Amino acid sequence: MDMMRKAALPRDLKSHNYREVLRVIGAQKQFTIAQLSDGMDISRQTITKAIEYFLGEEVITPSRKSESTRVGGRKPQEYMLNTGKYIIAVSVYARKTRIALLNFSCELISSFEYASTLTCSYKDFLGDIKEYSQQILKENAISDKDLYGVMVCTGGIIDSRSGLINVSSIYKNWGRNIPVKEDIKKMFEREIQVCVGNVAAISANMLSMNKDAAGKRIAVLYLDYGVGITLLEDGKIPKTRHNVSGELGHMVIHMNARETCECGDKGCLEALIYEKNIYEMAQALPEERRKSIFEGYDDKEDFRMYILKKCDAGNEDAMAIANHLAEIFGTAMRNIMFAFDPDAFVLMGSFSDWSDYFKNKVLDVIRRNVYLSDLEIPIRKLPESTEEMMDKGSVSVMLQSFLDYEDMQEV
Repeated sequence: MDMMRKAALPRDLKSHNYREVLRVIGAQKQFTIAQLSDGMDISRQTITKAIEYFLGEEVITPSRKSESTRVGGRKPQEYMLNTGKYIIAVSVYARKTRIALLNFSCELISSFEYASTLTCSYKDFLGDIKEYSQQILKENAISDKDLYGVMVCTGGIIDSRSGLINVSSIYKNWGRNIPVKEDIKKMFEREIQVCVGNVAAISANMLSMNKDAAGKRIAVLYLDYGVGITLLEDGKIPKTRHNVSGELGHMVIHMNARETCECGDKGCLEALIYEKNIYEMAQALPEERRKSIFEGYDDKEDFRMYILKKCDAGNEDAMAIANHLAEIFGTAMRNIMFAFDPDAFVLMGSFSDWSDYFKNKVLDVIRRNVYLSDLEIPIRKLPESTEEMMDKGSVSVMLQSFLDYEDMQEV
């Protein structure tokens, strides 16, 4: 009899199928097994097993009881993502930390920000996370048992599998190999899931639930207080041996550049476009020209975005700085074109609202290479804010964590 039993799916194929089911689930408010089957190249039996698995893990719940139809029989059971399971997303920026409470359906329940300094100790950071996590749960009358996990998004080289921050790009005083995952787990009285990821990778992960990312290569540029380039293959971030996915902002663009990056190299993409460096370029202009370029600047806006607006208004010095930035971005993106051959570049973060002038200048730099001169190079900006990207990416990572265990149960 055992020889006649159907062989189980290889684990990698099973995980792929379940991940695809999860992606489709994430794009729908309510669904039936029949609706999932439509358009999916996966057997109905596999979809049914996936639904049974996600029901058992409380990722999804029945959304309503089946009712009788007019011609007899019962309507098919409808399901939905579990709105009664929650995660806390901790997004760490250079001068602030944001705490967001979300459910599995990616609904934002509550959020707030608190100021942080670059000299914040690791012990104080953990204390803040514990205090504010308890506070946000209490304020929203949510029991600890309904908290599935905590997602920490920060800058640096991060081993997402072990939950170690190998190098923090924000808190230099923390040292190396910081066990954030294990330390946060110890703060809670029961077992919870804790994930730690680079902000570029987490913001890019929101695309894993986007059907348009399926089957495509996408280079995601996260542009905010730092810069990261995360590569997506078929909606997933490749797991690399040294966990540097998201840190391609540290590729060296100009070997003879004067700007020294926090990673120790000179001429990194991130260092070359750092807001402080662009601000200093403008400050170095002769007095009258400097006065003209700074007219209207209130120091609250990202100076790089301000320069692009000044450029569009016709300021010649702003145009020169924009051309300088375009040369840097175009060189980096040209390298990505040769190394990864993406179907598209997607821009994310506060410094991603590129004007047509700037985008065309970047494309000119890319197409300067004869091998790329005739290629279509789509550059798209997603409408989501940085906060929305962090929220959606955090939920996506948490949902996918159900598929990352080596002992994923048979169902």
